[in-house]
This record gives sequence, structure tokens and C-alpha cells, in this order.
Amino acid sequence: MPATDYAKKIMLEAAINKTVLPLYANVYIGFSTADPGGGGSLSTEISGQGYQRIPMTFGDYVPPLTNTSQAVWVPQGTWASIGYAFLTDSSQGGNMLFYDVVTPVTPGIGYTLRIPIGNFTIT
Repeated sequence: MPATDYAKKIMLEAAINKTVLPLYANVYIGFSTADPGGGGSLSTEISGQGYQRIPMTFGDYVPPLTNTSQAVWVPQGTWASIGYAFLTDSSQGGNMLFYDVVTPVTPGIGYTLRIPIGNFTIT
């Protein structure tokens, strides 16, 4: 899962003792219709119809994976094809930390996207 420019910056600054790496109370998963790129653009994040980013919890890091410790549900809705998932430091706005392509899905009415426990991994 690629890191955004923001995430790389805070990790590098922490590594060279310019700042302390932030410890987030929550990290949120969100979905986008297009590649947010290294800049972590949120301009193509899906919106409306009850959509909101959902807090994620992760188990202990065991290389090469970090697994979710909870299931994730996205409210029912109809959006353009979802092609990317990302993690941010905020439930709204904020900074994108990591992103990656997912198997495209185009939700329809009554469709709920579910990511079962252990099926969202960061390598």
C-alpha cells in the first residue's frame, strides 16, 4: 500500500529527529473512484447517501501484513465505480496516509460493501 507524500514526510522527519511521529487515536478507511496519487487527493472520494469514513483498528504488526481487527461496513448507496481504498488521519478532511487500488466495484441500491475481519491488509 503506497504511502502518500504527507506520510513519507512525517516518517522521514521523525527518522531524522525533526519531529515526533504522530500517534493517531483513530485511522479511517475511505473509498475513491480514481487514483489519489502520491499527493493523496481527496477530490474523488465517494460522498453522500450515508457514506462516511469508518475507523479501523489493526492487530499487532507481523511482517509482512497488518490485518484489520474488525469488520468494515459501508452504508448502502449508489456511487460510481469504487477503485481505491485509502487510510486517513481524520473522519472528514484530514490527511491521506496510504492508498491502493482495490478490485473495482460499482454499488447499486441495496448493495453494502463489506470487508471481513482479516481481509484488509497493509504490506
